[in-house]
Parts: sequence; structure tokens; C-alpha cells
Amino acid sequence: MTAMMLSEELLLLAHDDEPDKPGATLTLDNGLACALLLDLAAEGLVVAKGKAVVGVAGTASHPLLNAALTELLASDEPRPAQHWLTQLPSALGPLRAQVGTSLAERGVLAAERRTALGLVPARPWPEVDPATEHELRARLHRALVYSGEPDAHTALLISLLRAELELRSDAGAVAELDLLAHVDGQVVVLEAKRNNRLASTAKERVRKAQKLALAAKLLRADVVYLATAEATWSQPDTQDVSTAVRDECGDRVEVKLMVGLAPKRAPESPPTEATGRLASGE
Repeated sequence: MTAMMLSEELLLLAHDDEPDKPGATLTLDNGLACALLLDLAAEGLVVAKGKAVVGVAGTASHPLLNAALTELLASDEPRPAQHWLTQLPSALGPLRAQVGTSLAERGVLAAERRTALGLVPARPWPEVDPATEHELRARLHRALVYSGEPDAHTALLISLLRAELELRSDAGAVAELDLLAHVDGQVVVLEAKRNNRLASTAKERVRKAQKLALAAKLLRADVVYLATAEATWSQPDTQDVSTAVRDECGDRVEVKLMVGLAPKRAPESPPTEATGRLASGE
């Protein structure tokens, strides 16, 4: 069997057996389309033409890649990559289901039909071969946390995950964090703010909390830190982060608060040591 496509790996990383959980509603279609373009480029079937990307006649290694290539070749003019990030999910749609079907054919996920509220058909894609996801996460873990040398395919996946932070759609970026570190045997992700709020509105606060929680899940974090220069964190913000992390990661990830990272006024002489205080998480 051929190696997994980048789109399959991306879907597997964001996969959840419980599709009604908040994190599972985040839009992945743009990322999956980007993954298809990267796989086609790696096979020499997509090239850049100025600011546009164009298809090259040929046969790809996977039927879904061939379907994406057909769309590019059928275009009446060269179009920028951003066009295809929105066009491919609808042209090949539902793209998430197409990639899920491919993983089911590999024996990684199972194609199951259920109903949401008794009305709408839904595919939860239960995982039947967790070893595949564990190996994928371990490969990323070695490259991202321990600075291991990734192979060419893993390097492309990492570039895709980093690019996902910049993709914008109606649901915003897929994942976001300010710091990733390995401390005393634990993987730590951190969100740092000068003030004590994630965002100015409740809607944006929840969105940022979900992105931070998804980053913790993707990177198999042990601890999520919220850091601020203020003396305390806003309680609604800490509650939203704790809820989002619990929804995405269960009880295995701890949320901790770090406060008082910097004085409100600069001292007349530089401090010799910067210190912070830890506060217990919610």
C-alpha cells in the first residue's frame, strides 16, 4: 500500500470519534485542499506560474489527487493557490468525506453512517487502527519537540501545519499557540498576553481557546500555560480555556496560569532577573 497522502495525515491528526465536540467543528477543508496541492507538487504535477499554480498533465499516485489535478487542468486560466483552497473542497466535496473514505479503505478509520438529531446523515469515522495515528504523532513529536531531522514527506506535513496557522476562513485558523517547549519531560504549550484576556469579545475568546486546545491536542501536550503580565487572569478566559482543553484532550492535559511576568512600569535600572509567579489552574 502506498504511503499516506498529506491530506490523510492532516485529517487523522484532527480526527475525533465524537464529531459533536466543539473542536471537531473547526473548518479543515482549506487545509485538506492545501495538502492536495502539496502532494501534487511533490509529484511534479503542479507548478507555479507567477502568482498562480497550474496543473501538469500526468497521472498521480492516488485517485483523489487525480481528481484534484483534473480540476486544475480544466481551469480556463491560471489561478492563484487561494482560489483552489476554496474551490477544491466544493468541487471534490465533501472533501473531508473523500479523505475519510480513503483512510477507511486503508483500514485506519471505519466508514459508519449515523444520524444527527435523527435527521441528518453523519459519518463519525471511528478509528479502527490507532497505531497509524500514534506513529504519525510520534514522528511529528520527534521532529517538533526533539528537533529530529524529518524526512521529506514529514517536512512537508510540518510546513502544512505551520501554514495552517496562517490560513483564514469563516472559522479562522485551525490551531494557534505562542510557545512550544519540552520541560522536565513534559510537552508545554503557552499562550502569552500583556493583559489578562485572550480577546475583547466572548466569541473571539472562545475561538482562541478552541485553537489553543487543538494545538495542545495535535502536539500531545502535557500542560497548557496561560501567561500574563497582570496579577491575575480573567476568570471567563480561564474557564473557556479549561473547557476547550477538556473537550479536546480529556483530563490528561493540565491548564496552569502564570501571572506577574513583567512590572507595569519599567524600573530605573534593569532588573537582574525576570521572574514570574505560578497560579493554580481552574
